Amino acid sequence: IGAIVLLAIAGLFLDKLHRVSHPVVQQQSLTRLTFDEGLQIGATWSPDSRFIAYSSNRGGKFDIWVQQISGGDPVQVTKGPGTNWQPDWSPDGKYIAYRSEEGEGGLFIVPALGGAEMERKIASFGFYPRWSPDSSQILFVTTQFGWLNRLYVVNLEGSPPREILKYEVLKHLVADHDCTPMSAAWHPDGRRISIMVNDDPTPTFWTV
Repeated sequence: IGAIVLLAIAGLFLDKLHRVSHPVVQQQSLTRLTFDEGLQIGATWSPDSRFIAYSSNRGGKFDIWVQQISGGDPVQVTKGPGTNWQPDWSPDGKYIAYRSEEGEGGLFIVPALGGAEMERKIASFGFYPRWSPDSSQILFVTTQFGWLNRLYVVNLEGSPPREILKYEVLKHLVADHDCTPMSAAWHPDGRRISIMVNDDPTPTFWTV
């Protein structure tokens, strides 16, 4: 009887050890959202999660398109000349901000589902627009690639962009900590900005 009990305990122990070393993997499935020809980049979700906006070159050049998650054909939002890309959907769901290379380039907003000649230029320079949590302002950077050197905010009322983090401040950050600022995002309270810096050997985050 003692031998049987010991064998049973050993069997339970080995079974538990096997489960720990070989955890059960739940099945995961991928759902394809876009079926465009060509390249699709820079997806951004609508606040209600029913749509995504992205830039696609399916028409021969990059434009902003909106795809309903439940299916159907995508809707082309921008149709003007020049490359239109880097979309960001406003938290209130009304607009999509994007970068356009038309003419000298700049930042534009357009109603989320598009409309002929409904786009509006809000800044004559800048890249990677990011909406504030209350949808009243847009944060952007001044360089397309490389390290972040200046940060601006612009509202929707037509006022000139306002520099919120000057080059001198970032220059001191680089000099004092031997790091490279790479990107920025809004804090949820709308009053602060978080910055990701390439701080060898790993990235770090700063808030201002």
